[in-house]
Amino acid sequence: MATRLVLGQSLAIERVGKSILQPSRPVRQNSANADFIEEIRNGTNLVFITAHQDDEIYVAPLLAFAADHARAAILCATGGESGGCLLANAAPLTLREVRTRELHKAAQLIGAEATVFGCRNGTSTAHPDGIAVFESYADSVARWKASGEGAHTPDQVAARWRTECPEFMEELREHIEALTPCIVVTFTKDLGMIGHNEHRAVALVVHNLFSGDPPPDAALYSVVHPDRSREDNVRIHAKHLQEIGGRDYLQVALDAFALYESQFGPIGCPENKDALATFGHFAETMHLRPAEGGTK
Repeated sequence: MATRLVLGQSLAIERVGKSILQPSRPVRQNSANADFIEEIRNGTNLVFITAHQDDEIYVAPLLAFAADHARAAILCATGGESGGCLLANAAPLTLREVRTRELHKAAQLIGAEATVFGCRNGTSTAHPDGIAVFESYADSVARWKASGEGAHTPDQVAARWRTECPEFMEELREHIEALTPCIVVTFTKDLGMIGHNEHRAVALVVHNLFSGDPPPDAALYSVVHPDRSREDNVRIHAKHLQEIGGRDYLQVALDAFALYESQFGPIGCPENKDALATFGHFAETMHLRPAEGGTK
């Protein structure tokens, strides 16, 4: 998995290449870190808005920490319908149902609430009538490439979502307002953490929401790839959260991520272990950038 393309509702696409596996630069603490953590300790809720189930690995330790002190929520745009399925016994459930169940199990372990909206992941599918049938990794790669999924721009994806799920923006606003005061975290519009077009599309939707008539008493941050972190970004170390919160939040994050068996194979299998090694390091230090115009 460390050198493989992850598909569908996945975490990476080819054009990012090996850069996602490079070690991050050393970071220095700044006062913004303490202020950010103190807000959560004082009862500010944390909301992560994402495109796919399993994306929350990027902020999962922070979500678990927030769940211990306030409320934590994962708002997921799509149901992962176009992804591959590495489970041989998932039928007669649809892939959307399988992915949603995995999200709820992971969220429960983290201590977060979870909501899946009506947007569709991709446009290709190997699953007749949506049923979650086993698909080899090689077949998933071939299907994803043949469909040209990665060529769709974030604007095109967001436009499709507006057609498929016209209530998406208003539902997002309602969920955010129900959780205020809150810190909202999503992806950056330029990279989407690792280049995934649907990461960038959900970032576009959320940033547009905040740039127009932003939800009251909510602050917007983007999770940033370590290689693109700046000195003025907030850096939250999972070990520091453990020191002040009394729990191993990184391990909680990894245990939750392993539950996505349809995406990475059964817990303990080589593919699942590789996925933990590939993406788990993002959770060790979480880099967050305040969005312009997205402060309370």
